[in-house]
Amino acid sequence: MVTVGWKAEDYYIRGEGEEGFSKQWRERGKGEEDSEEIALGGLFKRNRKLLVYIPDSILSNVGDLRRKSIKFHEILRTLCVFRVDELVVFRDPLYKGNLEKDRELMEKLHEYFTTPPYLRKKLVPIDPLLKYVGELHPIRLAVFSVSRSAREQEYRIGLVKSVRGLRSIKVSIGLSRDVEAECIDECPEPGELAVVRVESVDPLKITCSRSYSKVYTGPALKFVDNIAEEAGALREKCYVIATSRLGKEISLDYLRKLRGELLAKNCIAVLFGSPYRGLYAMFESLNKGLDECVDAVLNTLPRQGTVSVRSEEALHSTLTIINLLVD
Repeated sequence: MVTVGWKAEDYYIRGEGEEGFSKQWRERGKGEEDSEEIALGGLFKRNRKLLVYIPDSILSNVGDLRRKSIKFHEILRTLCVFRVDELVVFRDPLYKGNLEKDRELMEKLHEYFTTPPYLRKKLVPIDPLLKYVGELHPIRLAVFSVSRSAREQEYRIGLVKSVRGLRSIKVSIGLSRDVEAECIDECPEPGELAVVRVESVDPLKITCSRSYSKVYTGPALKFVDNIAEEAGALREKCYVIATSRLGKEISLDYLRKLRGELLAKNCIAVLFGSPYRGLYAMFESLNKGLDECVDAVLNTLPRQGTVSVRSEEALHSTLTIINLLVD
């Protein structure tokens, strides 16, 4: 957003701002033939799978439901901004308290925010743990930004109501009524969420295909117990990065080297520590050396000006660097 200024009363002072940007965008589009992917921005998944690992104690430094909800929402929104494919929550080996409620909260907030707004009443039941979701900003995934009426070449997430024969499903996609979609390949099962595409509006023609899984619908959520074992197994298929203030400081020369290493893999996994203890201490408690289990240990915020860096800040800075290096 282009901000021009604010009055003391927080009223927006209108100027060139958004209006000027829209005008520039319209002029830029004249005579240009952008590809579908450029025109639709971040609608599609990354070229390389991107995984983020955080401990289940990530919310332990905030004490009430409201602040826990705000913190996890900020984490989840950051993951969506960078099109992270999977969020993996691992058990913190150094935390002795009970974190069942925190894990349950993460699961329910994840389900709520990765469900299209037009399907939430049907799929997400009322729950006390979701008490503060109304105070949180919408995640607004690109695939969620749809109008009340269908538009040609638009992707939507739909809830499959029923399967009709071998090549047709009845699906709810946020229109005034459920619609039929033609299955290009295998039809999804009733109750599943599926990505569909509007081929034409008049007459209305909608298709469903497994190939539409390239559309980004938010990070999947997974829970694991032993992070040391998980990291060791990950190295077979992913480039594994651990974050630590004790790690190698990022420099321009190192970034060139890192980019080449990342490009050699089809998967990148990034590990983060807890608000209280870092990954070195966690791995040591599991009788493993961090350096032996990962490909690189990086300090992505060298010479920090504060005594500590919040988990959300470390997450954002690290993913920004990866986003600049590879897609």
